[in-house]
Amino acid sequence: MAGSSDLSQLAHVLSVLIKSVCLLGLLSASFGPAFSYTLIRIVYSTKWSETEAPAVLAWYSVYILLLSVNGVHAFLSTWYSASSFLA
Repeated sequence: MAGSSDLSQLAHVLSVLIKSVCLLGLLSASFGPAFSYTLIRIVYSTKWSETEAPAVLAWYSVYILLLSVNGVHAFLSTWYSASSFLA
């Protein structure tokens, strides 16, 4: 049977993972749109930087934030529903 120290440790690990995912998503949403043109120009030259590719990359970097929040929500929903059936 799982003790309270195991649950406390699991809660701590989950908290760190949630904070990490949200931080990465926020960094992507913060710096992605501003630097997408520069990144594409450095990596793929002016052929791609003068198209719609920087705008697509900018929107994709914001989309990463939404995916990270949705992934955390889905994980918690699945974990909670699975643990409620076991109890």
